[in-house]
Amino acid sequence: MLIFNLLFFSLQVNGWFGIHDVKHILIPRIVSKMKPITRIYGDAEGFGRIVPSKAPEYVAVAMCSDKMHFFLHDTEKIRHCLWDGDVSYSDKENVAKCLVDWLSSLNVSVGHLIYDHEDGTVFAKATNKTSSI
Repeated sequence: MLIFNLLFFSLQVNGWFGIHDVKHILIPRIVSKMKPITRIYGDAEGFGRIVPSKAPEYVAVAMCSDKMHFFLHDTEKIRHCLWDGDVSYSDKENVAKCLVDWLSSLNVSVGHLIYDHEDGTVFAKATNKTSSI
């Protein structure tokens, strides 16, 4: 299933893909996100955290100017954010707000279970603004 939406006021393009369709783009981003853990803790083998979660089946993609952000979704909740480079908190808020509005218009769950504190806060604010409208 391939769904696109262009929000002219924010110049953000949103897309919804099966995870298998964009796996080749996601894997390098996930690996690069893991490198700082290795640098901080040395050999990361055997180091980890068990987090109960369904395996993501879909990816919501937000493309803004020259950045592409990915949000792993298991059809019930957004589980993980893969931001493209360093993104300011206010930019994350804008992207999340547009993404949540768009997902809501498609009747896709905008619930989230994100373990990164900042990302979780951003999506909590975005979903609270949407539900209060």
